[in-house]
Amino acid sequence: MVFRKYLFIFGLVMVLAGNTYGAGTHSRTVKNSFKDTFSKIVSIMQDMSEALKSGIEKIKGCSNKKAASEVILETASKCNESIMKMMEMMEIMTGLPEFAEDKDIIDKAQTFANDVEDKLADFKNAIEEWSDAHGLTEKEKNDLKSIIEGVFN
Repeated sequence: MVFRKYLFIFGLVMVLAGNTYGAGTHSRTVKNSFKDTFSKIVSIMQDMSEALKSGIEKIKGCSNKKAASEVILETASKCNESIMKMMEMMEIMTGLPEFAEDKDIIDKAQTFANDVEDKLADFKNAIEEWSDAHGLTEKEKNDLKSIIEGVFN
């Protein structure tokens, strides 16, 4: 899905950077730096997942379209902020390409990316359900969903 695009970009950057990195020249400091940076990316993805989860709960309590729109905007803003932070961290990781083919790292990143995708799908479903329950037109429903979709496209 859309979040996989970011994961793919991450992998591509790591592989490309690996082509210009001298193998065997890494140090313990580089390894520690990578682990620290990867931990930050994982934390950012967890924050994004939590923002979506919180948004789902908040939207259920909205009584009108304006309130729902504000919740969606707030959630979209948090997700956008997380994506920008994650891209900064990925840029740092391009200097650490010896880990580009680390299956454990790739699997962990995929797990967190899948969680974010699942929460995004749940959030969109919550918007749909709320919209249906409050009699919004298809256009109004799509307008609300486009707010969050814009962040992930």
